[in-house]
Amino acid sequence: MARDIAPYELPDGFCYDAADMLCDYAGKIRKRGGTTSPSASNRTATVENLLGFRSNGLDAVTGLFGSSGKTAGNVYVLDKTTGAATSMGTYGSAAGIVAKPFQHGNYGVLPIQPAAQATGAGNGPAFIGGGTGAAFVVTAATVAANNNRVTAVAPTSFVAGHLGSIIQVANATNVYVGRIVEVTSSSAVRVEPTPRYAIAGASGNVVSLFLPDYWGGNNVGARYGVSFQNRLVFGYTSVAPSASIANGFNPEPNRLRWTLLPTEATPQISLAGTFVYDGDNFLYRGAFLGDTATPYYNYQDIPSLGGMTGLATVGDGQLIIFGPTSTFRLTGQLTTNTVANNALNYSVDQISANVGCVSSKSIQYARGGLIWAGYDNIYEYSGSKLSPLLNGRNQRYFQDLLRGGATIYGSAYAVNKNHYYLSLSGIQGGLMFDLDNLATTRTTGPTTQIFDSAPDPVDPTKLWSVRWWDTTTTAPTMTKGQLIQMDPIWLPTSANKNDGDGTAVLFDFQSSSQPTGALATNKLAADVGITYDSRGTGSPTATLRADTKLNTNDAAYVTVTAALPDTGSAATTHVYPVGNLLPDGPSLEVRITGNAVQDTFELLGLDLGNHQGTEGYAS
Repeated sequence: MARDIAPYELPDGFCYDAADMLCDYAGKIRKRGGTTSPSASNRTATVENLLGFRSNGLDAVTGLFGSSGKTAGNVYVLDKTTGAATSMGTYGSAAGIVAKPFQHGNYGVLPIQPAAQATGAGNGPAFIGGGTGAAFVVTAATVAANNNRVTAVAPTSFVAGHLGSIIQVANATNVYVGRIVEVTSSSAVRVEPTPRYAIAGASGNVVSLFLPDYWGGNNVGARYGVSFQNRLVFGYTSVAPSASIANGFNPEPNRLRWTLLPTEATPQISLAGTFVYDGDNFLYRGAFLGDTATPYYNYQDIPSLGGMTGLATVGDGQLIIFGPTSTFRLTGQLTTNTVANNALNYSVDQISANVGCVSSKSIQYARGGLIWAGYDNIYEYSGSKLSPLLNGRNQRYFQDLLRGGATIYGSAYAVNKNHYYLSLSGIQGGLMFDLDNLATTRTTGPTTQIFDSAPDPVDPTKLWSVRWWDTTTTAPTMTKGQLIQMDPIWLPTSANKNDGDGTAVLFDFQSSSQPTGALATNKLAADVGITYDSRGTGSPTATLRADTKLNTNDAAYVTVTAALPDTGSAATTHVYPVGNLLPDGPSLEVRITGNAVQDTFELLGLDLGNHQGTEGYAS
């Protein structure tokens, strides 16, 4: 597709424009399928990001989770059957920044901005364990050392829905936090990791959502985060350890911070008293920043980054750090540093001094590497090679979108179809990139304007996305739907002719002007043959256009329309005379527009036949 120049300037075989069509098979261009929605009328939440979660522990919990910076930092569990979004807890402010979620071990991490940082630049991570049972407070419990059993004295309220939930048990000296991996009775559960210390006469909480309050207060903030080398790594984070947000958040846009390893001891930290922390170390403030008594120096500044715009990983070997116009990578092994200027086992190198990332919402893992949107192109990084995916007219078209004020809403990657999808404002949908042949097409319709996506945690060939549904000034104008299944887009044979909100998929194809070449030698065609395969109850409209001055805005631009009936069970070639367009012009162009009742459509070829000679000699 190349829409930024006149059709007559395109070489033979080029497509001038294609909306809601696919170019993933050589010699064919096909109507895309529609998206689906569990319930088009279920609009109960404003979910901005999405995590497909699958635990690797004994409990094997799976689910879709999302959070919102628009509605008081709510974190939701999303029902794939009904589309319902059930709040797991509220934390943060309506003006919060919501970053891309990720999985770390058996926890999901959804960075949201807490209320205390509403004027700052950072997020406080909310951890989810995957459980869906109602949270409750354990008024008395016992934890045995080196035994993975926790017994609640009262209340006795454990249910099957707590499988995968986060549990915290504490007394005056010890705190344990872990995950519930088995509910053995209403008063007993098994946990992981196995507690190292006994805790008697304890109280605690059982929660599906582990709010940042428990994690260590408001002193920790970050815009971006990833799981790397069994550590949590956050970027665009606080400058130095501080005991309280009252000291100021003071974000550092070029800084990385990382946690201890799970095998490393968590230090004692003075809060209301001296506590020994046990369980999953990375959940504690001491494991990340320490406090004024026990600071940690697990951080790295990249002064020339120019302000971090995203983080991603390529396996456990490379941490990719994006700036607006540059890209860096950290290789080697992260270390736990208890003193400043500790010896480093890693290095930070620049991948590119002029390629950056325009938005973290564009970053996707694809084909074992990364793909993202820069200000001038779409880029792919394999771990050793950085490659631009657009060139020529398509690159200029993409640049013109961003220069014209378009913003990136979100992105997606269809693993089984190897398509990268970029959702932007201003074009009522998105751009689809076939990473096998680099073909580019557009999508339209509000259901395809997404904010985030995630593969299904059970079946990765299924692709889910979320979008806002309201029409206020703080969100794009969209209607209906909040959880959308996108993978049917790439299955045109499914005869799914509507998007998840009920809008019909109306495809549109526009060829380059034919024949091409110098005007003095252009041949004049008497007819055009359109070979296609169509299913449905309606006929797409073929518009044949000739132009004397090769200018689609000129009054001499002439059109002839024709219906393309259903082909039945086999492909059909329909031939339409264009002699009445001649000798008005040397340029012929074909546009085919679908209708609301077209199930599938494949354009197999265009043939300009029965040439009447060259320009100036037609009868």
